[in-house]
Amino acid sequence: MNIKDNQSSEMENTPLAHGLADQTKPAVDESRRHFTKSGLAVSGVLLTLASRPVLGAVQCQSPSGFISGNVSATGTPQECSGLSPGYWKNHPEAWPSPYKAGTCSAGCGQASNWTNVDATMFVAAFNCSNHGLIYAPYTMFEVISSGGGSVDPQELGAHIIAALLNARKLLTPVLTEPQVINMFNEWNLNGYFEPTAGVKWYGEDIVEYIISTFDD
Repeated sequence: MNIKDNQSSEMENTPLAHGLADQTKPAVDESRRHFTKSGLAVSGVLLTLASRPVLGAVQCQSPSGFISGNVSATGTPQECSGLSPGYWKNHPEAWPSPYKAGTCSAGCGQASNWTNVDATMFVAAFNCSNHGLIYAPYTMFEVISSGGGSVDPQELGAHIIAALLNARKLLTPVLTEPQVINMFNEWNLNGYFEPTAGVKWYGEDIVEYIISTFDD
């Protein structure tokens, strides 16, 4: 993976939420891709969210396994302890190599004190030639700190970065780094990701699945 250096500048000077056209997803039938509190209806199949025990990591599934909601068909369920975009935003010093939030000038607990020197660009990990073009000019830390806004209301960019960092830290055994990258790259190309043939996950669907792997 090629890691690119960006010119030094304050992250807050170029927020993703400002000055970009809304290109995150094509027009689709909302009823076909609407998540409820209990799961996702796709082609008549109910996708059950991850089961959360009182203590410890959450039970989690691969994207294809998530469709059937079958947690324990074979052996012991997998457990995930993924961390949210908010965690990674507030703990830039914890980012696993080779991914870098940037360089801390002073007061490292403040996101605004992390400059873009040595920061990993979003395009260093993901393809941004089509639907993902909105993320291309920004570092990963800028994307995860932007809050989405009207440009990225589901915060797909922030969640895919969290998924990548979690995979690198081995916190989500159901998702490897290549799988996370492929998930975004397929969405970038088509406007959706197919966890299995004939099932389409749009931006918010991908986000909801990623959230199911979080334990914070």
